[in-house]
Amino acid sequence: MKYDKQVLSEIAGIENWEEFEEFVKRLYAKNKHSINVERNYRAKGASGRNREVDVRVTFGFNPHILSLGIECKYWSKKIDGDIIDVAAAKKDDLRLDKYAVITTVGFEAGAEIYAKSKGIDL
Repeated sequence: MKYDKQVLSEIAGIENWEEFEEFVKRLYAKNKHSINVERNYRAKGASGRNREVDVRVTFGFNPHILSLGIECKYWSKKIDGDIIDVAAAKKDDLRLDKYAVITTVGFEAGAEIYAKSKGIDL
């Protein structure tokens, strides 16, 4: 997959990380009947530590609600394994069903392998 900030900027008018997070939020918010999308979700994890997730998506119907955390990285360098560590910790601590890292520039090869081992979608 090709990652290109200039193309994204031209197509969607995205020029910074805040607009990128809002773009991802709007993308997931299209189905309003069974989906809830929050940007800058903050909660205390099972560890007692305060956590923040760029975009949290919950969907389904009670009692079958699934949760997805999304880390948005509008960076100038490829994402490394340290970001995957943070994503895996947030997923576990907040007891989210799934977690994904979305970026405009791609991932280092080691980060892709590590993410797969941790159940983090890229």
